[in-house]
Amino acid sequence: YAFCDPDGTGDGSEYDGDGLTPVFSSLFMEGDDVEKITLDGVTHYPWSDAGIWGDLFAPELAEEHRKGKPWYGDDDIVDQWVEPFLSRKK
Repeated sequence: YAFCDPDGTGDGSEYDGDGLTPVFSSLFMEGDDVEKITLDGVTHYPWSDAGIWGDLFAPELAEEHRKGKPWYGDDDIVDQWVEPFLSRKK
């Protein structure tokens, strides 16, 4: 997350996130209608099954996914984040 460093001199290691999106960025929106959910131990889509592209675009994420780290689209993870949206009152 070096791109998050305000003065451009840090390596971004002080920021937490899913490998592509820092947590502070994903929780940035404010308002009465904003639902915020943080999922621990989950990665951004890693492209691990997209042939060469996963290893070129996000090699660390692809490797973590191949080793078993879940991503947001895995069935048991979807169950964690979709329910609050389905049960929202309009």
